[in-house]
Amino acid sequence: MNLSALDLNLLVVLEALLEERSVTAAGKRVGLSQPATSNALGRLRALLGDRLLVRRGRALFLTPRGEQLRRDVRPALDRLRAALARRPAFDPAALCDELRVGMNDYAAYVLLPRLVRRLRARAPRARLAVLAFETRDAARALDAGEVHVGLAVEGPGLAGLESRPLLRDDFALVCQPPAPRTLRSFLARPHLLVSPHGGRVGVVDRALAAQQLERDVHVTLPHFLMAPHLLSGTDLIGVLAGAVARDIAPALKLVVARPPLALPGFTLSAVWHPRLTDDPAHAWLREQLAEAAAEQQASRPARHEIVGLRTTDGCCRAARSAHADTDGEQ
Repeated sequence: MNLSALDLNLLVVLEALLEERSVTAAGKRVGLSQPATSNALGRLRALLGDRLLVRRGRALFLTPRGEQLRRDVRPALDRLRAALARRPAFDPAALCDELRVGMNDYAAYVLLPRLVRRLRARAPRARLAVLAFETRDAARALDAGEVHVGLAVEGPGLAGLESRPLLRDDFALVCQPPAPRTLRSFLARPHLLVSPHGGRVGVVDRALAAQQLERDVHVTLPHFLMAPHLLSGTDLIGVLAGAVARDIAPALKLVVARPPLALPGFTLSAVWHPRLTDDPAHAWLREQLAEAAAEQQASRPARHEIVGLRTTDGCCRAARSAHADTDGEQ
């Protein structure tokens, strides 16, 4: 029969009628009055084309069709009850699924090693797939299920998605020494711009535009981690995410300094489709990301203004004092 023609609540009444063989007892079992139960029996008889229960004297007897349904309906409803029952406690050690996490190279640098260590320790049978992810493509990738959770800088491209802030970062000026100390000397140098989407305007350019100023950008590239290596050995200057600058620049003998203009910071967030909010495995993965981010933030030294200090080998080292945070394009 066409199930769309059946009020599925009638199946619960049918089960009670076939097992109790009493309209009154069946009604008490399912919380219906005797007239309402009688009405339900009439509807079932019409839908199924069978009397189901017949009276002889004061007793009700099942028809052959009723007997067959009694054997079939209870197991079917039990399976449905089990499917709708509260799901068992989530055990990450038993997780065998592929977890697809989208991120750019910056997010991978600051969080991925800690995330992998946590997954290997807590969910060793799970498989992790790290995919390229851009904020402007977030909605499409999450709608299509290509990515389970993405790491992105919060912005208008994330409207309608669920999100959880993970960490904050600031901007740092990076270059061959000496670092410019004034805005004028900052603008006198050729600049490198990290632009994941290939644009020519980043957070520095927007801050300068507010003062009706421009900088001279000679190199743009989409990758955060490559930027310090391009600055090394050149006259270029770059304003980079603080976590990248402070980790990589000293080994390249670059100076790291506070930019000579006020710049906003950025928040890196986990973003996901609302349909996955209540999924236990997904909620657990989000928690691992949050804990990895908390570890990363706790391991960072206090933010500093960075000035060049001359060492005995003539290289510049970093000494730091408090500063603000970042955005995607720099």
